[in-house]
Amino acid sequence: MDDIMLMRAEEDFWPVVTGQSQILQIACGHVHRAIEVFKNGIPVSICPASGHQVTLDLEPDGEPSFVMDPPAVRIFRWTGGELINHLSFIGDFGGRHPFFDKNGNLID
Repeated sequence: MDDIMLMRAEEDFWPVVTGQSQILQIACGHVHRAIEVFKNGIPVSICPASGHQVTLDLEPDGEPSFVMDPPAVRIFRWTGGELINHLSFIGDFGGRHPFFDKNGNLID
């Protein structure tokens, strides 16, 4: 998905960040698709778009296209001891639905 070469200096980038214990995650965006990878010991996440998404096509020579998947954002929360990464879809997909156990009792 990087035919337009947004990562032109990859050979310069990774040696600088690899092995740095203070780097908990690298987050970037503008690829219009949520992607996760673990590279050189560092979790990397690409944020989805708040508009259309690039079609998921795992073929290297696949035709470029987009789909109207739900818009989404990543929300990061630092708790002081860990970094939590949530993927949140934007839109109304039906209320909060309670959970019930096998006997029909509300789980709270």
